[in-house]
Amino acid sequence: MWVTSQSVVKTFYLFGWLALLGNVACVHKHKGRTSVLGHAEAIVSHFRDGYDGFRGYFQLLIGPEYKNEKIFNLLYFRTDEVFGYVGLLNYNNSRVFDAHFSVWNVNSATPGKGFGCVEFNNGDADRGYKCVKESFPLIRNHIYFVDVEITESSIRAYITSGFESLESRESFHIQRRLIGSMSYCKGMQNLRPLGYYVHNIRDRDSCDVANSLVAVNFAPMQFVQNDFVKHTTLGNAHVFNSKCKDPFVLIAVAEDKKSVIYFTRPSFVYT
Repeated sequence: MWVTSQSVVKTFYLFGWLALLGNVACVHKHKGRTSVLGHAEAIVSHFRDGYDGFRGYFQLLIGPEYKNEKIFNLLYFRTDEVFGYVGLLNYNNSRVFDAHFSVWNVNSATPGKGFGCVEFNNGDADRGYKCVKESFPLIRNHIYFVDVEITESSIRAYITSGFESLESRESFHIQRRLIGSMSYCKGMQNLRPLGYYVHNIRDRDSCDVANSLVAVNFAPMQFVQNDFVKHTTLGNAHVFNSKCKDPFVLIAVAEDKKSVIYFTRPSFVYT
């Protein structure tokens, strides 16, 4: 069963995005300044029922300037019981990224080797755990896989090293690093990817000085017990709340709906 209900997705997006801004990404507001680039999202046309895992894929290319305030490239997901994000964050005004996994409504978290987990709690409706590895080694022109899986009351996220192609995208015998494992009070079901978020934050007044970024996100695949793979497609993609016009910030879904590209002032040299 395909699910493309944008009204349902938007409701979860709005709550999750605001909570992410407040608790996870530590976005600071400066008087008289806002993010001129806005943020982008691409909805995933997913299969709703019976799946216990998914794999997302992404590729980031960053321009030579050191002008980005923060960068998010995250895949939003939910089960019938919990919701969260997985992907990469950068908020150090540099090319250093953090691998990130956050889930709302879970009760505990155990980090993978080299990762750390902390609780966030701003009330009953805004609490959970995040697991992070700082200074994740991002290699240019490489594609990274992120897996999220559920088994009864446990939800786990993994990230791979970089690949030069998508040839291994259906393989469950590749090396993965556990980001973290989190527990809920009962069994979870119907895990599905809902959409990609890309946010290249330039906390200044001018679009002309926005940092160059190209983010390519590929339609995730869903699976059951590391088997029975089905590939999703991508639906609508939009840039929201941007003060910049073309060609400063754009997002477009490929004709086959298997990938979406986002860019802000792309330059000819990336690192």
